[in-house]
Amino acid sequence: MTQTPKLALYLFEGCPYCERVRAAVRDLQLQVEERDVRRDAAHATDLQAATGRGTVPVLRIEEGSDTRWLPESADIVDHLYVTYGEGRSPTLLATRTIPQVAVGIAMALAVTAYFTEPPVRGWLLVVAVMIWALRDRWALVGRWIPGT
Repeated sequence: MTQTPKLALYLFEGCPYCERVRAAVRDLQLQVEERDVRRDAAHATDLQAATGRGTVPVLRIEEGSDTRWLPESADIVDHLYVTYGEGRSPTLLATRTIPQVAVGIAMALAVTAYFTEPPVRGWLLVVAVMIWALRDRWALVGRWIPGT
């Protein structure tokens, strides 16, 4: 009988990359202990000692006496879906799709604004800048979408 690995996610509140991993954890309905490195200095110290850096997110995977540390949100999401997803693909919030689409829309609006007359130009540029600014905060939208 194999033992289920114990998972701990090192993160901090408001980190968009951490939210990408949290979206995958919610989607897969996994039990993952969250360790906020800004709220608990011991977690930050453990992370720095184990990985040599303080960046998050990092997934700590404990299987028996073995402990692995997996950094980078995309790698963590891939690992979770391959290991626990039973053939499922990551949700849009757990992938890079949403920020890429947001950047594409913002760029298209900015280019369109160049060829239009004022006052339409001004409004298009305002919307483009707002989308561009929100692209880094895309993960927070996941909390407002039912089922994510």
